[in-house]
Amino acid sequence: MKQIGCSVFAAMFTGFLAHATILPPTGSGPVAPGVFGTPATGPFLANTGFEPFTGTNSLGQTTISGEYEAMVYSDPKNTFCAGCLDFFIIVDNNSSSTDSIERITLASFGDLSTDVGYTIGKGGNPTGAAPISVTRSSNGTTVGFNFSTLAGVAPGKDTEVLEIETDATSFVQGSLQIIDSSVASVEAFAPASVPEASSISLTLLGGALLGIGLIGRRRRMAG
Repeated sequence: MKQIGCSVFAAMFTGFLAHATILPPTGSGPVAPGVFGTPATGPFLANTGFEPFTGTNSLGQTTISGEYEAMVYSDPKNTFCAGCLDFFIIVDNNSSSTDSIERITLASFGDLSTDVGYTIGKGGNPTGAAPISVTRSSNGTTVGFNFSTLAGVAPGKDTEVLEIETDATSFVQGSLQIIDSSVASVEAFAPASVPEASSISLTLLGGALLGIGLIGRRRRMAG
């Protein structure tokens, strides 16, 4: 992916593209995603690193595979409070996949407030697939990103950096679902009402390492 000039592009357009898409704990049907200027290079509190996923359908056929990364950021410009947590996701669909990714969901958000969309800020992914709508389940648990039913996240492509701003101040282990005709369920992060650091089994990395890994990964993909 070409990263040259993406921060300049983001700086030019963030001012008038950014808008809030508040999905309340009571749930929401499909609405347009928010567009954030949040830096996607950290420093992050935690990230999974790039981890593999595989989705197999009812016939036992692998339809999607690739890599994903989940991240947690203490955001000084968070919609709800300075320092409240943002949750980031980026998903790469392998060129060997036979299907496009249609939907990505993250759980569990309970009774917390959420502002949902994707970031075009520094370290964002201007060539990635953006969701056409976002949703939240009626019990407040699951936040979803919906992609075009025609194109989706096609084989060989990846998503924009998906973002969920919350009013949470601590996090725990959560679950991420990557969906087409099958579902790949993997570990990620979720907000918590109280700190439960001991329950986090995923790798915790510093912001500098994340930035290096993210940029390096995209350069390799560009090559």
